[in-house]
Amino acid sequence: MRRLDGVVRGTGGFPGLPSRDDGIGAAVAVMRRIKLSLGYVEVQPLKNTVLADVGESYRAQTFHYSVLEDARFEPALKVCHGANVSYDGYVNRNLFATYVHAYFAACPRLAERFVDRCRAGTAIH
Repeated sequence: MRRLDGVVRGTGGFPGLPSRDDGIGAAVAVMRRIKLSLGYVEVQPLKNTVLADVGESYRAQTFHYSVLEDARFEPALKVCHGANVSYDGYVNRNLFATYVHAYFAACPRLAERFVDRCRAGTAIH
């Protein structure tokens, strides 16, 4: 994920993690010492991705210690954790970056679609 952020701030307490990184500069990732998200979620794509298209949904898990600030893009996913809703993900053609970890066992078509789209080598719009 850091390769896309452009900048990583607040990395004290995470030995070996650089304070800056090169990337596309789409957002700033701010590291926290506590888990910000842990659990299973229902994901609804807001944009077509290499995994799923708008109108589909799938189960996934989130687990991360950072939060994006100053995001300069529209989110690709609506993430539902019970009654709580958040937005996540960056999509640009075939690039798909997210905190969400798709659970392929619950939805094997996601893995199949990913492989098919990688083999086809065509951009997602």
